Amino acid sequence: MDLTPLGHHCRANDILFCVDAIQSLDAISFNAQVIEADFVVADGYKWMLGPEGLALFYCPVELR
Repeated sequence: MDLTPLGHHCRANDILFCVDAIQSLDAISFNAQVIEADFVVADGYKWMLGPEGLALFYCPVELR
């Protein structure tokens, strides 16, 4: 799914955009700034081949 238009729409309408990237992170190219995501979450055991329970959370400084 192309998330760029969705992220742009959310940004233009002051809607916070959260992406659950577990199915795609590290399997395909992913850039949170390009898709204008406000938050990105993912577990690390899928394509990143990390241990169960290791996850990531991205949030830009201005939203913390």
